[in-house]
Amino acid sequence: MTTSDSTQPEDYTILVDTRERNHSTLLIIAGVLLLLILGAMWLFIPDDDKEVELAPPLEQAEIDPIVRAQIEAAKQSSDAQGSGEAKASPASEMASFEEGQSQSGEQTQVASLTPAASGAAANTLPPGETARNLISEIKQGEQQPSMQKLFDEAGQLAQAGQGTDAYLLYFYAARQGHGPSAFALAEMNDPAYFKKGNELMEEPDPMQAYKWYSMAAASHVDQAAERLSKLRTGVEAAAAAGDPSAQRLLLNWK
Repeated sequence: MTTSDSTQPEDYTILVDTRERNHSTLLIIAGVLLLLILGAMWLFIPDDDKEVELAPPLEQAEIDPIVRAQIEAAKQSSDAQGSGEAKASPASEMASFEEGQSQSGEQTQVASLTPAASGAAANTLPPGETARNLISEIKQGEQQPSMQKLFDEAGQLAQAGQGTDAYLLYFYAARQGHGPSAFALAEMNDPAYFKKGNELMEEPDPMQAYKWYSMAAASHVDQAAERLSKLRTGVEAAAAAGDPSAQRLLLNWK
């Protein structure tokens, strides 16, 4: 219903009042949210002017000695670089170069010489290890000694009581066609010249002696033919006594 002096219905007045109240409520809520946001910003955003407290420095005694030494070394290195150390004089550089060359030469010499020349350290290696290491270096191209050099070193090994190493070097050189090394192997297997103490040879082997003497004779090694003749005499005697290995060797003897 409407009054006589009103131009709008009653429902329209109620609707306007409701919209005004809702608008006021929204303004209040927005104000409260703005206040909350400002308060949060004030609480959680750090103040640039406020100094951050750092942990006090560690006492020198509390630092681990190893770490302390590393720190001191780093400081000294930094100081030396910053002060611009003078360059080494030509004389000192030459002395340093000669010292390095000397050490390098000593290492090469030790690697290629026999244990008798390299000292007591080589005697701690297992039997045959010295020769195996040298042969491995030769195969890899790290060492390139002549067969005569290997022969000489094998002789030094034998004199030093390292028969296994000597045998291995003789064997390697003989396989390369070195006649004197073949002769040495034959002598080591010859019953007339056999010596105990070689871990690779518990007893003489006339068959091996014949094989290596024959190779040495083909390489024109002195005494090889004479040793073959003496060896045959001994083998014939053993075969006559009933030794089957001697009998087989005579069958294959050429």
